[in-house]
Order: sequence, then structure tokens, then C-alpha cells
Amino acid sequence: MNNYPEIINLKINAKSGIYDIAGLTNWRGSRITRKLDFSEKLGLNAGFPYVVFDFWEQKLLGVYKDSIRVDIEPHDTRVLLIHQLLNRPQLIGNSRHISGAYSIVDLNWDDKQNILKGSSQSVPGDDYSLYIYIPSGFSTTQVKATTGNKEIPVSRELSGNMLKLTFKGVAEVVDWEVTF
Repeated sequence: MNNYPEIINLKINAKSGIYDIAGLTNWRGSRITRKLDFSEKLGLNAGFPYVVFDFWEQKLLGVYKDSIRVDIEPHDTRVLLIHQLLNRPQLIGNSRHISGAYSIVDLNWDDKQNILKGSSQSVPGDDYSLYIYIPSGFSTTQVKATTGNKEIPVSRELSGNMLKLTFKGVAEVVDWEVTF
């Protein structure tokens, strides 16, 4: 048996929010299922629901309380972004960086108007995606992205409770907002 770490935890406290990133590695030659206990392994509050996003698969795994079980292929690593569930739409990841924080310049929720808005630094010419968890009772009514006074086309894809917004990166910071 080796002494390599099987779980690595990174605490994020940035413009993108306060959340955890858990890297779960399988050093073995066969597939395994690992249980990740949020309280015991990550120091998170027991009994609270958490939204779990898989960075490499770029998909919402769901909302879990206390723990999650994940399958890990041989010699592979799963990277999970784990956010405490809020009673409103929330950003749970982006395509630019594994941390979900690197490109987020600003992020705000307007409770009165039900608008999630932020600013992102993208890579010119590359697709840039934002992943937003939408709890039951909310639906998207408008999406827009601008740089300066120029509107940028945004594609949107809703899959269950996750909204994926994608636009082509530009050199300037992109301001985006989603109205619910």
C-alpha cells in the first residue's frame, strides 16, 4: 500500500464564493467507490445540504447531505466543487479553472430583483462556460453578457437544476447577468 493522499481539500473564499474543492484520487489499478464524508473529511457543517459539481465532467452531481459516494476509475482523480445549498440560484463552477474562482472578478445576488450577476475574465476566442445551480421554484427569464457597451451572444443549456451559459471569450472583462 502506498502513502499517497487519497483526498485533497482546498478551501475557497473568493469573489466566486465560499466553498470546498475535493480531489479524490484512485491510485489503484481497478475502479473503486469512495465515500466522502463532508463533516469528517472536509470539516463542513453536518446536517446541511451541499450542491456538488464535478469539474472534469462539467456536470451537477446533485444535492447531498453529510456525504457522497463517487466511483473513481483506475489511476484517475475526481474533482468536486462543494457549495452549501442556498435558497436561490448560485454559481457552482466555470470552465476556465479547476478552482472555479480564478476568472470570477465579481459576483452578486440581487435579492429584490432575483438577478445573479458577475464579471469574468475569459480567454479571447475560447468558449467560456458558467454553471449555475437553480433550485426548484426559480426559472430563467433573461440572460445577457456585455463588454463595454457591446452585447455578447450567450448560449444557454438547462439540464435538470443546472444552467450552463457559454460565450466566446474576449480580451476585456465580460459582465453577465441572469434574471430569474
